[in-house]
Amino acid sequence: MNKFSLYASYLFIAVWLLIGTSSCTSKSANASVQNSDQTSITATTLTENENPLMALKEGNDRFTSGQLLHIHQDMQDVKQLTEGQNPKAVIIGCSDSRVSPEILFDQGMGDLFVIRTAGNVMSDYELGSIEYATEHLHTRLVVVLGHYGCGAIHAMLEHKDDEHVPGHIAHIVNCLKEEEEEQEVFRTSENIPMDAVKANVVHGVKQLRECDPILKKQCENGEIQVVGAIYHLDNGKVDFLEI
Repeated sequence: MNKFSLYASYLFIAVWLLIGTSSCTSKSANASVQNSDQTSITATTLTENENPLMALKEGNDRFTSGQLLHIHQDMQDVKQLTEGQNPKAVIIGCSDSRVSPEILFDQGMGDLFVIRTAGNVMSDYELGSIEYATEHLHTRLVVVLGHYGCGAIHAMLEHKDDEHVPGHIAHIVNCLKEEEEEQEVFRTSENIPMDAVKANVVHGVKQLRECDPILKKQCENGEIQVVGAIYHLDNGKVDFLEI
């Protein structure tokens, strides 16, 4: 073998070894990233299954920090959900377009059973929907979610001393005005707009905890947990209240 052929052979072997090493390193790095992502998702799933309230708090932390996981939002999840649903929480929230529970809690399809009305007011239709979720879907967490800057609360405050409210909006305003907690705010509060939002959430939590015949019994037996929360429009944070 002449010198040129010998050098060519050595060069070929060196290049082959370099490519192989680079490929292995790349695969190792990709595997590391995949394992890291899988660990994160597994940990999140574990939290969701063990403590749905903690899962919502962690999801909101991801939302406010810009570290969203966007879980349960692909076609595989769509297909799996055709077999049934098992939502981790019921959310009773306002219809306000800026307050979307699945987004602010970083959840996906099948995760939340959401009921939304202006001012998160609840009548028999909403109560029946909540009972369905706790009785038939076995959802154990119920969250009454209000928000600062609520238009329904603003309308109620604007018309708290008169009855001139147009159309069916009057039913919402009157419902809010009749809440005992709102009446107390009118009498004693020095910051009515903020306190009126909190009072509305407190009323909703008490309403559910005392709702016969199903929800009250479930609360007393420790079968469900009913909590209140308030969403901040300005920073995306959800505060859970001690009620």
